[in-house]
Amino acid sequence: MISEDDLALVHALQEAPRAPWALLASVLAAEPRTVARRYARLCESGALRVVPTAGPRLVDRLQLGHLRLRTAPGRADEVARRLAAWPQAASVHVTDGSADVYATLVGTDHPTLIRDTQQAVAALPAVAHSETNTVLETIEVGGSRRLESLHPRQIRELRAALPEPRTGATATLRHDDLPLLRLLGQDPRTDTAELARRLGREPSTVSRRLGRLRADGLLGFVALLTDTASPAPWRVLLWCAAPPDDVPQLAAKLAQMPKVGLLTVTTGRANLQLLAHLESPARVTALHTELTALSPGLRIVETQVAAYAVKVHGCLRTPEGRWADEPCDQDGSLRQLLGAPRPPR
Repeated sequence: MISEDDLALVHALQEAPRAPWALLASVLAAEPRTVARRYARLCESGALRVVPTAGPRLVDRLQLGHLRLRTAPGRADEVARRLAAWPQAASVHVTDGSADVYATLVGTDHPTLIRDTQQAVAALPAVAHSETNTVLETIEVGGSRRLESLHPRQIRELRAALPEPRTGATATLRHDDLPLLRLLGQDPRTDTAELARRLGREPSTVSRRLGRLRADGLLGFVALLTDTASPAPWRVLLWCAAPPDDVPQLAAKLAQMPKVGLLTVTTGRANLQLLAHLESPARVTALHTELTALSPGLRIVETQVAAYAVKVHGCLRTPEGRWADEPCDQDGSLRQLLGAPRPPR
């Protein structure tokens, strides 16, 4: 059972995923040891996971896509779990609607992503139909993933501890960043001193490099609750069509909607795709009304409700809906960018 104190901690981690225990304790009016124990309990129960993720400037260098599969009756779970083993599938859901399986794809470039996707789909069992759409622009809103458990003053304290973004600088990812990224994939909250010890480097060197990666927009972190533990457990995919000239203005409006967590401009019959996190199925109709009120030219082509997630942000889920114990495959796209081989498991 998730308590109010637990939700406050999760919200704090959503705002500042690597905040020191002392800062979290100060913001939450608790002892550092109490906060650390609460975090460990949530992680051990499979309800919470903090994971590293590509920062916004790195996302701009990657090619994203949407994949929808219609499977033979009764085979959706099998197909989804097979697809989830593919590193380029960042998230995989079993859904209702015209497609039984939905996945977000990440690759280094468009030709490679499309070729690899076609080969991966050809190797899957029981796929009756597939559709791949290229993401032309990504607007990650993220507001719907955040809880509402903290006071604005607490949020300001946490955000003040985040690295100041650097603008105009040339942001580069280096081969010697991979060992650091792998350690962060195992435990993103490992403190800098321990990271330095494991890497055989000076703590000041690791601290500077980690700060630079975050400030340059190459590396981010996200705190994720399982759907069963979240106050907004319903993941809803909306495929919308709008006149091309209206898309920029519509995208700006959609980005301000608190329930929209991810917005992409895509190819295909539906040129806008939204991922919303809702409290109940009753909110789906209300969301439809809000969307169509934004513009007379906006048309909702299809709505899909995810039955359950198999993989989210590179992290596998168990059939019971908890986060799996195995490490997340967070550095697959980074390895591709650097031309590094996949490490053995």
